[in-house]
Amino acid sequence: MAQLSIKQEGTVTLNNVAHKVTSNRVVDVSQVYQTEFTCETGNDRKVLPLDKGAYGWGNLQFASITNLDSTNFLLLTIFVNSSTTDSYIFLKIPAGKTFVLGSNQAYTDQSSPASLADISNVWLKADTASVQAKIFMAY
Repeated sequence: MAQLSIKQEGTVTLNNVAHKVTSNRVVDVSQVYQTEFTCETGNDRKVLPLDKGAYGWGNLQFASITNLDSTNFLLLTIFVNSSTTDSYIFLKIPAGKTFVLGSNQAYTDQSSPASLADISNVWLKADTASVQAKIFMAY
């Protein structure tokens, strides 16, 4: 068992007023997975490696997906396996940006936000041209 320390910080001065936001989190983890790969257009690529077994999305403590391309964006699809309605969440990861997950749960029903469901699959696809992506997952 090890501890993963996650720190996010942002600062900006707008209209001569300085603004700062900081977030610190420490979580216990027993497994990490990190890789870089190419995402193609037209083909969704499943993010979770099949050989992780029990370390699937259910035990996720932290994940980041980074688009390493300087021009093209990635399309991210998240499947939420709900007992009431299975749903998909679609997001864009712009060139050079990172998407972060700090939990394995989400909800897609605005009428019942307390009914969190497990994220069971995540896919990536390049939009215009092949894109290099980097994934870091901690369980």
